[in-house]
Amino acid sequence: MTRSLFFLLLIAALQGFAQQRSVVLIHTPGATGYGVAYGGPQKTPDRIVTALHLVSGKTSIQVKWEGKTSNATVEKIYQPSDLALLKLQTPLGIPQMDIQAGDPPLLTNLNYWEIPASGAVGSKTTQLQTTTVLSKLNPRNDDPAGFAKALCANGAATYPAMATPVIKFADPNVRKAHSGSPLTFNNKIVGMIDGGAKLVNAAPSLWAIPAAEFNKLFSNGTAPSAQMPTCSSENLYGGLRSDNPFLSAEELAEAKYIENAPAISYTDENGDRLTIDIEYQMSYEEIFETLFEEDYDYLENLVDENESYYDESEQIDLNDLYSSSLNVYFEAATGATIAVPSNCKLSTEKEGPHTLIQAASPYDGIVMYIYAFHGESLAEAKGAKAWFIEYMNSDGVEWIEPGYDSENEEDYLSDEYNPYSSETVETTLTDDEDVPTARLLSTLTINGTDFLGVAVHVTDWETVDNEQNERKFFYLLEACAIMTDFPYY
Repeated sequence: MTRSLFFLLLIAALQGFAQQRSVVLIHTPGATGYGVAYGGPQKTPDRIVTALHLVSGKTSIQVKWEGKTSNATVEKIYQPSDLALLKLQTPLGIPQMDIQAGDPPLLTNLNYWEIPASGAVGSKTTQLQTTTVLSKLNPRNDDPAGFAKALCANGAATYPAMATPVIKFADPNVRKAHSGSPLTFNNKIVGMIDGGAKLVNAAPSLWAIPAAEFNKLFSNGTAPSAQMPTCSSENLYGGLRSDNPFLSAEELAEAKYIENAPAISYTDENGDRLTIDIEYQMSYEEIFETLFEEDYDYLENLVDENESYYDESEQIDLNDLYSSSLNVYFEAATGATIAVPSNCKLSTEKEGPHTLIQAASPYDGIVMYIYAFHGESLAEAKGAKAWFIEYMNSDGVEWIEPGYDSENEEDYLSDEYNPYSSETVETTLTDDEDVPTARLLSTLTINGTDFLGVAVHVTDWETVDNEQNERKFFYLLEACAIMTDFPYY
């Protein structure tokens, strides 16, 4: 190794070490996220910049760094950019990082940071696609009211503001548990992970706040109002961790469950290692409240119409489902978010070079098939979709017509930068008396070069018909199929 190469590698290693020493973990009641030591133009010590939605309305805030902790207070907020400045009550000597001047580098590997529940600060890589303003994050979005559901509410206003500059991610691998984590390049801050949403009539979008907005926090930020509420959005808060000292007993149990739950890992036909990790648990009611109107109406009608065939004493309504627990899994390579009932049986099935995940009901009358594929091109994603349709049709029934064009389909595959299509297919078989005998609901989604296929297959309708608990499971699985997509929950 030449001397010059050695020094280049040494400088790179020192830069990485300097970056990770500026990242902190932030615990608040009900959530954990990140922040970065930055003291503004005056390099004021003991100041941490983080996402406002993580700390808004919180009276208890703990900053953890290299085994040390300090309580913190919110000194300033800049609501339009969803930024907050924390002041440490106990000096920790955290080295500060500077922000990069100018626009952030696009389609270039950047670092973002995370701290495992047991382990040291580590980096992952991601890429940014473009700079824009939040209202134009996705040019296909034509429902500002729907978008606002993904944001925090403070009275009549939402934040971050729709006119706020943001950076759109090209990679789907950051999650809401990374809220407040800095994006870094060459030992400089280029942005901060903020949030994301599955927009109505649009592809899922993830965004970061540019580091240039940090200076607005210092110059235009104000002291927080004592009446400022916590963020109401289910899309923007951080994750649950068992080392958070502010968790309730119920939240602590959930955090430990999530941390100890085994991951599902397999190699797909391209040789990519896909890992499905549980990210959080939510009740059916909590997730139901985050749905957009079209999905809400579908699930409500599904229950109402199907239950109308039963005696009133045997009928199920949405309230009977609300307390049911759902596990939400995440696959980092594709960005797929997968929802399944917490009490279902998960397994994998190999079909040639393809691997599917199966989520079976306790009664074995219903199976949900999940097929996540990480491709290198749109053609590969289309090929994965064709294979999944062929697989679901392999029992002799053409459940999904090849080339099916649903009236509910959102097809933007011609989009040069964000090819996306999503369609839902329902097929019910009946006997001579028009009584259902079997059913399949599938969602088929292409997002860039990746494909996600989900199919709920009712193989034994008689069991569904006769067992009330199995019908509940049927409704839960169909809800999970609707929610399983590439969105940021």
